Amino acid sequence: MMGGPARAEEAVAASAVLATTAPAETLDSAAKPVAAEGAAAKLGAVVATDSSATLLMAVSLAQDLAKPPLPPPNTLLLKVDLRAQNVTVTEHGAVKFVWPISSGREGYATQTGTFQPQWTARMWYSRQWDMAPMPHAVFFNRGTAFHATSATGSLGRRASHGCIRLAPGNAAKLYALVHRHGLESTKVIVHSAPKEPAVAKRKGKSYEHASARPARYQGQMAQRKMRPAGGSAWGF
Repeated sequence: MMGGPARAEEAVAASAVLATTAPAETLDSAAKPVAAEGAAAKLGAVVATDSSATLLMAVSLAQDLAKPPLPPPNTLLLKVDLRAQNVTVTEHGAVKFVWPISSGREGYATQTGTFQPQWTARMWYSRQWDMAPMPHAVFFNRGTAFHATSATGSLGRRASHGCIRLAPGNAAKLYALVHRHGLESTKVIVHSAPKEPAVAKRKGKSYEHASARPARYQGQMAQRKMRPAGGSAWGF
């Protein structure tokens, strides 16, 4: 076959471009077999193609394998309005629920911004507030979480130490929704922060984490052992 050696050299060059541009560690284990099959097919085509197209095919192959996977679409939106003291739950673009909340009270304001849930716990105990229970906790900004509260009479006004409190039934529904959609497909938007006078920040802490304990837990929760779930980063 005419031009065989030259095309073979071009195939080797294409392999070198691929190895340089898209190292194997950029692909997850599930993608590697598919990518390898596609690479073999394209490199085989390089050998049988006119030399003028060789470089373009090699570059195309490298680009295909180097592209990061697209993030999953956001199918669950949790929009927290700190002025209205409610959270709007939107699923697949349709509003499903609007629930009253209690966000951080004066001096413990809930941070505004756009977040993604980081981890969850069916039952968590606050390391900072005397092991106060936080059922159906969905953490989205360091130690700040959605969670259930027994202080349902305070819902609709600011009452927590930074977390977003919900009625127990609503917290359970939100927890289930987040697990159904997945953390990566859930977006949290916290907006409309109420104005309040500036307060001195505590040294080493920019935000207070986890809601305060209900009165009925006084004198009891301090004796409860720390639960290992969630890791030592939350052992406050």
